[in-house]
Amino acid sequence: MCKITLVEHMKTDSLTFRTLHNSAYSFFGFAFPILFTILVTPIVVRELGVVVYGFYILLTTVSAFFGILDFGLGNALVKYIVVYTEAKDFDRLSQFIGSARSLYTGIGLIGICAFFVLSQWFLFLFHIQTNIQTNVGLVCLLAGLVFFTNSYFSVYAVVPAALQRFDITVKLNLLQLTVLQVVTALLVLGGYKLQAIMYANLVVAVLSGLTFWYHSRRLLPHVHIRYRFAWEEIKIAYRFGFLASLAALSINALTYLDRIIIPVFTGPAAVAYYSLPGNIALKVPGVTNSLTAMVFPMVSSLQATADSQKVRQVYVRVFRNVTVIAAALSVS
Repeated sequence: MCKITLVEHMKTDSLTFRTLHNSAYSFFGFAFPILFTILVTPIVVRELGVVVYGFYILLTTVSAFFGILDFGLGNALVKYIVVYTEAKDFDRLSQFIGSARSLYTGIGLIGICAFFVLSQWFLFLFHIQTNIQTNVGLVCLLAGLVFFTNSYFSVYAVVPAALQRFDITVKLNLLQLTVLQVVTALLVLGGYKLQAIMYANLVVAVLSGLTFWYHSRRLLPHVHIRYRFAWEEIKIAYRFGFLASLAALSINALTYLDRIIIPVFTGPAAVAYYSLPGNIALKVPGVTNSLTAMVFPMVSSLQATADSQKVRQVYVRVFRNVTVIAAALSVS
């Protein structure tokens, strides 16, 4: 008699199956990049030097901070894509996503301007000199273009996760990461500098965004995503997302603020020495975050169907499991 595995025994549309399926994909999407980081980072640091690498870390940190300009819009997108999809209200969904697209485009333009201002008047605060064998102005401009591209495609990147298709999100993110890490390693080994790495980041960001756009159109065929300014939908989004943005601000401050303060006093080389071992500590909350990424869209779906009993069960089970995992990792 053939043995029936646990996954085969579950119904593929059951809550348990979807939870395990999405958690597995999310955790794999977190764990796999660590391998590339371990392999590629020493090569990049050695070839670029600690000063240039510190400058690179500073740019990525500033970009991460600019991400809070959405004021929780990403969280609102996840929730209301689920709510309007469950209600089959595709007209309001089109207005909501179109308005979010307009806002994200504006955020991207603000980011480009901010990077330009940084490159022209504020790099001296971080002791960035023009003799670090890289065109700092061009690199900052490219960093701004990467930020704009990611912002422009943010709406499309949210759709698969909101609809609990973590398989699509994880596969595309892993493909993006793998290509970028391999290309970065090849570039630095070939003698290219930070400008080439930023060009590679820009090309990969565009290709990744287009791929998410394609899958979003397939997942939401009835939704016409074009620029809109539906003020009622915008107010709903920010009414929900603002509190989440405060949490995001505190997390970003805890994670990245020190990497902006350090070069002000000690220069960009210190950021390289500080950030590499510091990244190890960030992996502990990263593990639990990857395992619980599916909770928000899943709970939003249950709330849309008024299944409050299951919402309570989900939160209790997730809290128990995450507490055990986080405690074990932290103690270790």
